[in-house]
Amino acid sequence: MHSLEKNLQQRILVLDGAMGTVLQSLKLQDEDFHLKKLPKHICSEKRYFEFLNISRPETVLNIHDLYLAAGADIICTNTINANTIMLEDFHDNHLSYMLNFAGAQLAKKAARLYSTDAKPRYVAGIVGPTHKIATSLKPLNGNTIPYISREKLREAYENQIKGLIDGGVDIIYLETVFAYENAMIALEAYEDLVRKEAVRLPVMLSVCIVNRRDVDYFGRPLKAVYKAFSDKPLAAFGVNCTPFSEQLVHAISALDRISVNPILISPNAVNSHNPQKYCESAQDIFENLKPILDKKILNIIGGCCGTTPEFTKKMAHACILKIPRPLFSKQ
Repeated sequence: MHSLEKNLQQRILVLDGAMGTVLQSLKLQDEDFHLKKLPKHICSEKRYFEFLNISRPETVLNIHDLYLAAGADIICTNTINANTIMLEDFHDNHLSYMLNFAGAQLAKKAARLYSTDAKPRYVAGIVGPTHKIATSLKPLNGNTIPYISREKLREAYENQIKGLIDGGVDIIYLETVFAYENAMIALEAYEDLVRKEAVRLPVMLSVCIVNRRDVDYFGRPLKAVYKAFSDKPLAAFGVNCTPFSEQLVHAISALDRISVNPILISPNAVNSHNPQKYCESAQDIFENLKPILDKKILNIIGGCCGTTPEFTKKMAHACILKIPRPLFSKQ
């Protein structure tokens, strides 16, 4: 049994909050993103937070430290956009690997300092959705999302995941999944690496849903999306980057009735009464989430866009006496 599974049986684990939210508050300058490997004028025009894994590692490390000190059991690598699809302007396939490897090492360095036998800290290697999809479907809003071939997407994911594994992550986390076809390809790429590298890590997956309809961006119900992955060996399945609401509680409750996987939730901080704003404080978000903690339907809870270490601290404290969802009890 992997130690993650063992700990999921004992308590609700706390996932960290948003890396980007904290980075945005630092008011970084163009030179902070400069990579010596690339021309300065290109780097100054592209402020990818993932560049900071190499250009300002101490900044990223400090943010990991803040979330660990706040009580996070799992911290996420700063790699959501560190794939060759998002970085295609740079025409450098090695850049993705380097950013993921560096991001994994930074998070692992921080986690080691806080890990104990009683409370191990895990590093989740973040694999993002990319801005292109391997399906011709159109989202509910009618927008057209650029298409990418399965072959190119699979190559991009394999490159990214290899960097994360080589850098020492404990978990592979496919997050902000809005087109599950992409996530399927990422899982295929991961399985290829497992065969090549003889290393198998737990894999978590979380999807985005349209908040008031309990469906993904293409109109597919959350239950249907889960069933598409039901034969995959996932360490956790859930929802992230979705505002908290009664509809979200309803969706997670419905998932609880069918899921054989541990359930993860990582809502963003969008104000349910005003979608154009974040909640005023960590306390506001926490008050919204308290009811779902009492339902015994969660195994992992975290925060997405707009959440900070203050929110993580409140969640870590609240989860101490909460009972996690029983594992593999739903058939």
